Amino acid sequence: MRPLKIEMSAFGPYKEKESIDFSKLAHHQLFVISGPTGAGKTTVFDAICFALYGTASGSDRQNISMLRSHFADDDVHTSVTFIFRLRDKTYRVFRQLGHKKAGNKTATGEKYELYEILADNSEVPAVERQIVTEINKKLEQLIGLTEDQFKQIVMLPQGEFRKLLTSETENKEAILRRLFKTEKYKQFNHILQEKRDHLLRQFTEEKKMLNHFMDQVTAVTEVREDSPLALLLQQETYNSGQVVEALLSEWEFLCEKERTEKQAYETAQQSYENQLAVLNESINLNEKFVEKEQREASLQQLLRQTDSYKQKETTLEAANEAAKIMPYETQLNERKTELTSYTIKQKDLEEKIVHVKKLYEQAVEMYEKEVLQEGEREKLKREVDRLESFLPIVEQMAMKEKKLEEQRKQIEQNRVTVEGINKKISENERQLDAKKHAIESAEAQLKSLGKIEEKLHALREKYHVVNEFHKIHDEAMESKGKLNRAQTIFTEEKEKYNQLESVWFNQQAVVLASHLHDGEACPVCGSSDHPNKATNNGASITKEQIEEKKQYMEKLEQRLRKIEQSHFELEGSWKMYKQKMDEYELSIKHLDETKATIKQEGQQLKDTIDKLQLLEKEYDTNRKAVGALEEDIKVQRKKKEELDQKYAEENATYRS
Repeated sequence: MRPLKIEMSAFGPYKEKESIDFSKLAHHQLFVISGPTGAGKTTVFDAICFALYGTASGSDRQNISMLRSHFADDDVHTSVTFIFRLRDKTYRVFRQLGHKKAGNKTATGEKYELYEILADNSEVPAVERQIVTEINKKLEQLIGLTEDQFKQIVMLPQGEFRKLLTSETENKEAILRRLFKTEKYKQFNHILQEKRDHLLRQFTEEKKMLNHFMDQVTAVTEVREDSPLALLLQQETYNSGQVVEALLSEWEFLCEKERTEKQAYETAQQSYENQLAVLNESINLNEKFVEKEQREASLQQLLRQTDSYKQKETTLEAANEAAKIMPYETQLNERKTELTSYTIKQKDLEEKIVHVKKLYEQAVEMYEKEVLQEGEREKLKREVDRLESFLPIVEQMAMKEKKLEEQRKQIEQNRVTVEGINKKISENERQLDAKKHAIESAEAQLKSLGKIEEKLHALREKYHVVNEFHKIHDEAMESKGKLNRAQTIFTEEKEKYNQLESVWFNQQAVVLASHLHDGEACPVCGSSDHPNKATNNGASITKEQIEEKKQYMEKLEQRLRKIEQSHFELEGSWKMYKQKMDEYELSIKHLDETKATIKQEGQQLKDTIDKLQLLEKEYDTNRKAVGALEEDIKVQRKKKEELDQKYAEENATYRS
């Protein structure tokens, strides 16, 4: 993004309109805004940040109402116009704060605009509606940074660089990724990681299968004693290559054993086949003896049935004689059946003759009546001829009457259609008025959306301060207790060390005193008299014990210094957030209640924003519905005019 021009009116220390033309820098990439303290250098950055995000660049100026110049006239609005170039496109964003004029109860004059400036210096709207939510969303989309990220990366205002250093790791990572455009490397890393995970899973499965096979070796294989495989399995550790080599050796042994056993099997098979051939010959011979015995038994049975067969032969000869008269009996039965059929047909013919005679008598009677009415028939015939002469006229009148009836029905249908259209137009107009009223109501409510969002943002910042203060307060109290305990331990151990060191020094004096003799000068004080030589009154202390205790004391002191440093840092953070708590006029005595109150207010504002955003969607829907209704009303009115004209024409034709 390259700034081109910024205009500030009644903004910060600038009472009148102040304009800065960055385009004069031409191709220069670096420039300096310098001036004494209070000259308004930071205000320039506040104006840029306010134009883009609606807030100042520093966290100490979050209340945007404080951006208005205290020296500005009452009728001058606080506004910023910022023109910048981004990706070969030029944009103009305008924000104007509302303020309470003298005598007014509410703030007025709030206004927001975002336009794209074309090559011919004409402007086109960059958003569908010039409202703060859509403008903020569009600007964040164009710049690619949120408000906090923009302040941390681009602005780095006074005292804010520490925020980038102390921000959450995830936030730093997101910022640096955007700066150095590492998304493709992240994707590449993700692909490699997926491939690595896939290969690792595949390797694990193969490894698991290999281990399973190795574990199953003893289950599916009969291991010979003293074989390479048995010797290998007796070892504590072995690899798959050794197992494969041992299995190959076992396989060669089994193949050789199979060949030997196969030869023995073939020899036994040949012997078996020879013995089987001898057995089959014996079985065949035995079956022939059995068959001979069965035939002899059958012969004896047939001989016993000779008398029975002779009797059946006599019966058969008698049956042959009876079969010769069967055709004559069959013909007799057929003739009897024909006689019965002819008798039934004769009876039916007699009944039909009687019925025909009755019909004939009725026809003769009717003919005689018709002969007597010959004159009447002639009269009726002449009347029919006369009426037939009127038939064309009657048919023409019927056609006209039918056509008139059709016209009447069409007129009635058109009238009903017109009434329906009138009702639909009235209903559409009613809906149109309702939609317009809803749109006006929504526009009035949506004007407060930006302020509510700003208020919610301020509440979130306040909640963040309270939450962080609460957390740091608890950590500081815990750290203080830890520091007190560490100081107590160090003091006690220091006293023990001093006592131990005193004992050791006394021991050294005893050693020195043991070498003193009366009349000889003391190497320490030079006296030749030694009335009170040092004596050992306790246990012996070695130099190693003193050194060990000294190292232990050094470690305790290092630990104490670390705890003190951590505690001092927490105290610094505590004081910083305590200052912010004072700025927000928040009590530190009832933090849980304060957090609950802020959270409740924030939730209420969030609910209000959700309702307004839902109302915003309904607003868009109603706007589209209004256009559709207006178009439908035009169509229905045009259709009504056409039907009215057609109704008038058909009604005139009908009446004529």
